[in-house]
Amino acid sequence: MDSNVVPVIGWQYLWTYAGGLNIIEELLDITIIIFMAFSGYSTKAHIFTFVVALASIYTIIFTALHIRGVIRRSRLPWYWIECIAVLIVAVAIVGVSSLVMMDFTRGYVITGIMGYVTAGVYFVDTFERYKVAITPAPKYAWTVPNMPDLE
Repeated sequence: MDSNVVPVIGWQYLWTYAGGLNIIEELLDITIIIFMAFSGYSTKAHIFTFVVALASIYTIIFTALHIRGVIRRSRLPWYWIECIAVLIVAVAIVGVSSLVMMDFTRGYVITGIMGYVTAGVYFVDTFERYKVAITPAPKYAWTVPNMPDLE
C-alpha cells in the first residue's frame, strides 16, 4: 500500500504528502489575500478574496479533522467529501482568477497568476484525495510477531 494512502492521526499528518499540500495551500491562500489587500479595492477583488478565504477555511477544517483523527474513525465517506470540496474550491479559484485578470493592472495580473498556481496545487490535492478515496480499505491487519504497535 502506498505511504500517502495510509491515514495518519496526529501532527504526523503534516509530514505526509497530503499534509504538505495542505500547508502549501494555506501559504498560497495567505499570499493571495495579502496581494489583494495591496492591489486595490473593487468588486472583483472582494469576490476573489472571499473565495480564497473560504478555501483557506476549508483547508484548515480538513487539516484539523485529519490531525484529530476524525476522518479515520468516522464511517462517513470523508475522503470523497474532501475530494469533491477541494475540486469545487479549485474550480472556483480558477474562475475568480480569470475574473480578476480581466483588469490589466499590475496587481490584479500578479494576483491572478498566483490564483492559477494555487488552483494547480488544489487540483493536485484533488487528484491525491481521489486516489485515497478509491483505494479499498484493508480487511485484515497483518502484524509481525514481537513488533510493537505503531498506534
